[in-house]
Amino acid sequence: MIRRGLALLAAAACACAVLTGCSQRPTTAFIVDGVVVTERQIDEATASCSRSYTLATGLVASSVADLRSEVVASKIQSLIGLDLAKRENLVFTAEERQEFVNSLANGPALTQDLLCRELMLDVAVMMLTLNQMGTQAFIAEAGQLDIVANPRYGPFDVQKMMFTGSGSLSSLDASHN
Repeated sequence: MIRRGLALLAAAACACAVLTGCSQRPTTAFIVDGVVVTERQIDEATASCSRSYTLATGLVASSVADLRSEVVASKIQSLIGLDLAKRENLVFTAEERQEFVNSLANGPALTQDLLCRELMLDVAVMMLTLNQMGTQAFIAEAGQLDIVANPRYGPFDVQKMMFTGSGSLSSLDASHN
């Protein structure tokens, strides 16, 4: 009898977690069409971009929190771009990607460390894909992707290609904008 009571209690707790959005692992930053990005990956990429910026400029990034939020946004944008480029059979050369990164204000500075370099080159794919497809088609296709963000980041607005509003740990955001 006690076992059955514990089983019912466990089932109720699971149902509560699902209904309140707490079922997503706290270690998951977001998921884009089945590709999971963990908080650890975000932390590592942020550290890499901080190192890159410091190596290139001799300056320390002004705010790690600001840099982290930029990395989160860049990573989700890059996954959207990579997914759409694959769907559209778009292939960009290493030279095209690097040329785009070099055109950014701090682009070359952010390629000094491996993880940040990879992120910047993936962001280049997103921008090159957007340029090839056109803004309306890109946003329409991006809106079809299954994007689930950790509630701490708030909702991801595909129209603006950024997180909007404030985050909450009490609800799961499934963005399909």
